[in-house]
Amino acid sequence: MQKRFSSWLLGLTLLGYAVGTLVLVFMLSQNPLSGKIDSDVLTSNTLLPDLTAINQPMERVQLFIEIMRPLVEQKNELLLSTRERLLQIKSEIDQKHELGFVDREQLNRLREDFSVSTEDYPSDKQAVEVLLSRVDIIPPAMVIAQAAIESGWGTSLFAQEGNNLFGEWCFKKGCGIVPTRRAASATHEVRKFDSIEDSINSYYRNINTNNAYRSLRDLRAKIRHDATKFNGRTLVAGLGKYCGRGDIYITEVRAMIASAKLE
Repeated sequence: MQKRFSSWLLGLTLLGYAVGTLVLVFMLSQNPLSGKIDSDVLTSNTLLPDLTAINQPMERVQLFIEIMRPLVEQKNELLLSTRERLLQIKSEIDQKHELGFVDREQLNRLREDFSVSTEDYPSDKQAVEVLLSRVDIIPPAMVIAQAAIESGWGTSLFAQEGNNLFGEWCFKKGCGIVPTRRAASATHEVRKFDSIEDSINSYYRNINTNNAYRSLRDLRAKIRHDATKFNGRTLVAGLGKYCGRGDIYITEVRAMIASAKLE
């Protein structure tokens, strides 16, 4: 009798496992993991070569561009992939569908990655609209031109010793390199990065989430479907707060794009 009961219990367990597996397969078919969001963070580790050792300016410029352009293009491709997945989530919300487990987890992750808090944007619809203004590309010409200006085509001390290509500051003691001309009352340092990719990732996060560049993101959203306008020369109009030079800096970035034939 006990043996028969044990066999019956084993059979019931196996049946339950099979049914559970079928249910899981069905749920995944409705909300597939194949639609998961891959990270848009560059993970390779490229170190800046000693560009100060190159005596020919044009050769130095060309090498800098050759290093930067594929990394910036890869970063943009990753962001476009993330944006496409975000649009799928938006479609579910627009159709008033309840978000599945995978969609919910990914929306929460995007909220965290792009600083869209539930306190400021409690509803999913609000969050997605803000995210769509942030999860987007930056024209390579603008990125490379800014890196060239801020790092002296990769020859500055901060670029050579800290892979810092965009002049980014930090405010925790020991987080970077102390500028030699820093005012006595100042506490900032120029941030150190482990690689060029880390510097690029940080720059994109700054442009895509910092409130100082909200006007840039608004402009990007307005022109992103107009191929004649969606370029670095147009988008730099939103960089007035990048440094203390305002409109002069915008003119400088545009001039760099033109002189280096970046687009």
